[in-house]
Amino acid sequence: MHLCLGFPIPTVKDFMFPAGFPESVSEDYLQHMLLQFPANVTAWICHTLVTSSLLKASVGVGSFSGTSAAAIRWVSKDCIGALKRLFIGGRFGNLFDDNPKQWRMYADFIGSAGSIFNLTAQVYPAYFLPLASLGNLAKDTPGLVRSYPVLGSTWLSIRLLHLLLRYQSLSVLRFNTINLKRARMLVKSHVLYSTVPGYVDCNKEEDILSLERFMKPRIIFGVPLEEMVGGEESVSKVKTFLRIYAEEKYILTMNQQARNFEIFISFKVEATSVSVLRSVWQTYWLHEKSESVNDLFDNLSQSLLEMEDRFEDFLEQLDAAGWDTLQLNLKVPKEISIDELSPV
Repeated sequence: MHLCLGFPIPTVKDFMFPAGFPESVSEDYLQHMLLQFPANVTAWICHTLVTSSLLKASVGVGSFSGTSAAAIRWVSKDCIGALKRLFIGGRFGNLFDDNPKQWRMYADFIGSAGSIFNLTAQVYPAYFLPLASLGNLAKDTPGLVRSYPVLGSTWLSIRLLHLLLRYQSLSVLRFNTINLKRARMLVKSHVLYSTVPGYVDCNKEEDILSLERFMKPRIIFGVPLEEMVGGEESVSKVKTFLRIYAEEKYILTMNQQARNFEIFISFKVEATSVSVLRSVWQTYWLHEKSESVNDLFDNLSQSLLEMEDRFEDFLEQLDAAGWDTLQLNLKVPKEISIDELSPV
């Protein structure tokens, strides 16, 4: 920062980096931004190609008389897209906080799909408004590319490069917060090897694109208690569950009828993020250590004894490895929680 007539003159560094760089940012910031910049450039190129297609579909090559109608359609397209984005952001915005890297990558995939609607508007100009609106929901020179096949292939090549760069830029981020995906990795390591990886190594191994529903073992949170017990012996099972889980803020059981290992979890009303983490630990002990020939309740009781003996060590290792254990991104399902009941 230099001075001129008593006023500081910003340098290139002041424009390019946050205030206080590099002390004010984490170690992964620079590597992330070096990959983020070309990702943003390729996104801008794709946007320019799509815009040229939309302009041709809206105005038409060499057309002047349709300019007013085209302007109305263009504004309508943006308004519809903005309203839809507002609705989705307001309704589902809080879902993205748990796994920002995954959702940011999915947003680019959805944006790519949306751009396809915009590109096809040039082929079907009569359907400009619905196609362009769909394209805006999912995500200038008009004479830049005159051949539509060239336009499409150029856009596809650059978009694929953009997705690759975006994936790499997200892969270098290192979060020390624990979401469900990272909790699975940490718990499995502790159950099997009595140790946990640091947040740098864990982030490197994290699969950004994997969905929770396809991960093994399968965990189904927020299952109603009546669905967990069922059958003629439901009253007896409820009493047994309440006795076994008297000290826990959840009730967990295994689906013994499923071909693959499956866990059902019902949370009590006072459950917290730590309760979710404990349930994941118990799940992995049952998955990795329990004997399938044993009685269900024997397995559950044994897993709880193991967790009681080892969970405190798990938390201490998380702290020592640099994980933030005070802010767990593990949400308790609020829609389905069971009241505290008496086991008698």
